[in-house]
Amino acid sequence: MQQKIFIYTDVKEQIPKDWASSTVLYFGSKKHTNIVSTNFIQKASYWGIPSKSSLSLLCLAIGVYTADKIFLRKNAKDTWTREIKINIPQIPTFNLSLFKQIEETITFLTGDNWEICGRESKFNFRFKTTKKHFIPTHVCLFSGGLDSLVGAIDLLESGNRLLLVSHYEGGIIPKRQRALAEELRHHYGDDKVQHCHIFLRVKNSNDIETSTRSRSLLFISLGLCLSTAISMEIPLIIPENGFIALNCPLTLNRLGSYTTRTTHPYFLKNLQDIIFKIGIKNTLSNIYSFKTKGQLISECSNRKLLEKLFKISISCAHPETVRWLKKITRFMRLLLPLYY
Repeated sequence: MQQKIFIYTDVKEQIPKDWASSTVLYFGSKKHTNIVSTNFIQKASYWGIPSKSSLSLLCLAIGVYTADKIFLRKNAKDTWTREIKINIPQIPTFNLSLFKQIEETITFLTGDNWEICGRESKFNFRFKTTKKHFIPTHVCLFSGGLDSLVGAIDLLESGNRLLLVSHYEGGIIPKRQRALAEELRHHYGDDKVQHCHIFLRVKNSNDIETSTRSRSLLFISLGLCLSTAISMEIPLIIPENGFIALNCPLTLNRLGSYTTRTTHPYFLKNLQDIIFKIGIKNTLSNIYSFKTKGQLISECSNRKLLEKLFKISISCAHPETVRWLKKITRFMRLLLPLYY
């Protein structure tokens, strides 16, 4: 059975009758009953106004991430592959061929069958911009993991100015992200590095799907909005070691989308193509595509600082596991591929 999500940004918009039974998701400036809670508009406002194209892509990403969370795989016919349709507010550069490419890209990412459609609709976002005193040379995704930490250090050691962008939902993750960002600011100075900490969580009274294969689409879209808000020329850096980006299946039960493809080169290449087609000039770059985690560590531009901070970093594996086990765990040791 196909499950549907309708996304709107204007509270005055009427929901079409054929979408009335779908999950309705509001993403805008006004306080409104919703299944998604976020501080994005407040946080983004400091850096400027994101382009309409990037906001439309973010609407899609939030819709995909929400569907990925609330539609349980165990209810699918094969207990994995879901049938999902999403209706997003769009800009004229979106067309049928582009929707087809988007569907294929997200299907590769999550292993589900997606149908994406759109409609021209008013974007009701009110960004309260302020004069910026810090202009970064790069925007860098900052999960708080070891790869993002090394990426930030290497870029800062090369003389760049960084805006670190983090996404969190709760738990211990935001504390670790803030702690690492503060250490970097203390070491390099406020004129070299700033941190934008974005909260976005799906609220659902029922079970939550934990596979969340789409999380990188959301993370990249958040970073891209910040990049376009500052300048259409600023690149978005996605620091992830090449081995885990490919994430080769180590056993037969990890084939296909059973293994995450969050920064797979094919996914990033397709996403970059989509971004260009909707008029966004900012580039996506995984600066560690051809390096292993071991090489990242051994070749880090400031090993002394890395040795000081790596214990604070968290793994992308299951950072909340410590709460379940009720004991301290070295997070980066939870996943075998993280060793390579």
